[in-house]
Amino acid sequence: GRSHSGSRKVKQELKEVTSSTVTDEKDEEKVKEGWKAKRQRIKKQKKEKKLNLSSDALEEYVTKQMELDARERIKVYLSVAKPLLSDLEGLFNELNMEDPTVV
Repeated sequence: GRSHSGSRKVKQELKEVTSSTVTDEKDEEKVKEGWKAKRQRIKKQKKEKKLNLSSDALEEYVTKQMELDARERIKVYLSVAKPLLSDLEGLFNELNMEDPTVV
């Protein structure tokens, strides 16, 4: 009789564990659905905000963003170009390439 009650206890524990796992999965799904709904609400709010911009405000915003982007790109370009230009300047001076009679 001992092993029979032992296996019943194990079955009961397994049942509790699996039912709590199912609950956790259901809770997890609820959380995922909650986050999904929140993301959709935020997207909707952003779309509404975008639609509320007048054409002048939109043009101003786009111009500002383009300017910021251009400034970033120019910084990157100069960080690469300046050392190359100074190397070329040194090379011209070293080889005296500015004097057409020498070349």
